Amino acid sequence: MLVNNELSNIYPIPEIKKAIKAAGSPALLHTDAVQGYLKMPIGVSSLGADLITLSAHKIHGPKGCGALYVKGGANTIHPCIFGGGQENNLRSGTENTPAIAGFGQAVKTAEAGLEQRMIKLKELKEYTTSLLTGNGCGAVINSPGENSAPHILNISMPGLKSEVVLNDLDANDIYVSSGSACSSRKKTTSHVLAAAGFTKQEADSSIRISFGDFNEKKDCERLAECLKKCRGTLFSV
Repeated sequence: MLVNNELSNIYPIPEIKKAIKAAGSPALLHTDAVQGYLKMPIGVSSLGADLITLSAHKIHGPKGCGALYVKGGANTIHPCIFGGGQENNLRSGTENTPAIAGFGQAVKTAEAGLEQRMIKLKELKEYTTSLLTGNGCGAVINSPGENSAPHILNISMPGLKSEVVLNDLDANDIYVSSGSACSSRKKTTSHVLAAAGFTKQEADSSIRISFGDFNEKKDCERLAECLKKCRGTLFSV
């Protein structure tokens, strides 16, 4: 994983690849770069991974379409699905051509504005952080200050269950989450935050805020104001 989808940590993939080589291991390094793709610079050579997974929906492309970069070509890995030999004999079955075309167009659009997007997302994240730490809402910042992706901010609201805060924000047309979309239906404490050393109380009050191309500073201000009201009106548990 290149970017942690809950906390926003950027992991040292090149260093991991170097460690694999230094150990003399024949293991291939597969990196899930879905969260970081076109939110930050990603170079195939500099990253060093043997396989890189990407997804269209994270860059406003169609859902259900992804891409797999394979260093050295298709002969590096073996297929799990056999049949007609589509996708260089790696994944047989009729391709979803409209989704693939949509993914390609989304990449072109996102690549054209990458530098401006990175600046904007970073500014929105920093602005939100300053608002939440200075308006009395009681938010605690969980995302790291360094080596952190610009579009994800994880906070805790001590004393308040995250689902209660989420429902209140939802009523105000503000949509955030209490974890990753992969585990949105799970009722257990986030294993990511637990592994990072956060207490159960901190994890159970955590909220993940994501920033995108269509967000503006006024959205950050609305979020901060609503969280401040949450602190004053919701019962602590």
